Amino acid sequence: MRNNKLRTFVFFFLVSSLLWIASQLTKNYYYTFKLPIVYQHLPDAYYKGFLPNDTLLVTIKTSGYQIIKNKISKPELKIDVQKHHLLKSHQWQPVNFKNKIQNLLGNNSQIINLNPKKIPFKIHHVSKKHVPVYPDINLNFKPGFKNTKPAEISPDSIWIYGNKNIIDTIKQLKTRHYDIKNLDRDLDMTLELIKIDGSKYNTDKINYHIPVSEIIEGETEVKLKVKGAPEHFTILLFPEKIKLKYKYFKDHSSVIEPRTFTAIVQYQPKQKYWQPIITTKPDKVFDLHILPNKINYLIKQ
Repeated sequence: MRNNKLRTFVFFFLVSSLLWIASQLTKNYYYTFKLPIVYQHLPDAYYKGFLPNDTLLVTIKTSGYQIIKNKISKPELKIDVQKHHLLKSHQWQPVNFKNKIQNLLGNNSQIINLNPKKIPFKIHHVSKKHVPVYPDINLNFKPGFKNTKPAEISPDSIWIYGNKNIIDTIKQLKTRHYDIKNLDRDLDMTLELIKIDGSKYNTDKINYHIPVSEIIEGETEVKLKVKGAPEHFTILLFPEKIKLKYKYFKDHSSVIEPRTFTAIVQYQPKQKYWQPIITTKPDKVFDLHILPNKINYLIKQ
């Protein structure tokens, strides 16, 4: 019986509390919002990083519901710099944007006061320069692995802004130093650029990509052909086949065909030895070694 009475009391207490809160939220209150200003469409000759961080204090009379809604939505007043000629006037009056502010804070809200009455717009024309980016990254590959192509960075150059005397001294931008150990797969990273005092960048990060694969060792034998010998001569080579040792990446296994290797020796009767020349080989092969690299011969006329 006592538990039932307690539950009933709590239930009606909560309901009455919610009804009281709801009735209070329907009432109008005076409240002052801090409305952030966002400047848009700045010409290329200026850098948005130097824009002022202005805030407008807006006192309104509105319902409790609208106050809560504005606190959750966090509206911003966006102003087109070029459309409103702020670079020429160097100031603007919030009262000229009263209707826009009204829409942001709720049509049922009544604007009581805007503060300040005038807001200065001060931004300096700055010099800009396009400079290359250098990734300061040390790669340590796991044994048997290597990059299949040079690293790619994006962007490979960026715009910097600032005083001309400062940016004229900047020839390139470096990233923070990174050490990567036991690398055995493709690497994709975001690298952070080092800041230089007195300058701003259009981005403070770059993307770094390097493809990595396992190194495979291959071996094959190729029969030598003699090039340039007279037709009536018989040439005996010792040996008549050479052994080729080479490397390729596992990712390229499907395009490595040992039969595509061909080799010759050039007919040079005055030379003591002839050296094998590889005439064709798969494009993806590297570190190619020829054994032996000197060929004895016998000429029969």
